[in-house]
Amino acid sequence: MSRMFRCVMLIWVLANALQVMHAQAPLAQADLRVIQDNSDVRQMLPAFLNKLAQDATEKRVARLNRIRTENDFRNWQEANRRKFLDLIGGLPGERTSLHARVTGEIPREG
Repeated sequence: MSRMFRCVMLIWVLANALQVMHAQAPLAQADLRVIQDNSDVRQMLPAFLNKLAQDATEKRVARLNRIRTENDFRNWQEANRRKFLDLIGGLPGERTSLHARVTGEIPREG
């Protein structure tokens, strides 16, 4: 592209940007409010968290109510064990010595 063409394009872009900026109305304080109604905002987060807890409890109770046999229980137990181990990052692959050292004593009765 020639330098002249680039300059003309830059002027055209800047002119259009100025028109857009000038056409936009200034924002009022009411335009910046996220929540428009008069609801109690302080109760929104606790209500949301309570709903999440209630849904999780209903899901857990439904799973427990599906347990009818010992095999169902064993499957439920194993699924929970796998999930727990996944959440904590699993167990160590091999046992290692602790290299415990006594660094002091606290004398007391007993």
